[in-house]
Amino acid sequence: MKKSMLIGAMLLAAAPAYAGETQAAPLPRLGADTQAWLALQTDPAAQAADVRPVPGEVAERVYQRYVDSFKFPIPEHFQRDSFVQGGGSGGGGSR
Repeated sequence: MKKSMLIGAMLLAAAPAYAGETQAAPLPRLGADTQAWLALQTDPAAQAADVRPVPGEVAERVYQRYVDSFKFPIPEHFQRDSFVQGGGSGGGGSR
């Protein structure tokens, strides 16, 4: 432990001297890609031409399923046997 701390201290002490020897490359302008993606998202010309809404019958069935999900209370505990037959772990049993 002491040896690794000594090595770490030596590296930290040598870092400023080493950093002065090399010329650091200038950093690129950060955020240019992000700005381009945001501009693309707000550009009306980049929007999808044909919006495909969900057909009325399908939308109604989806909404009805959502409403029906509130008919039953959320149980306090789930029994494992109610989901997996035979108490398996789901790890590829014999079929």
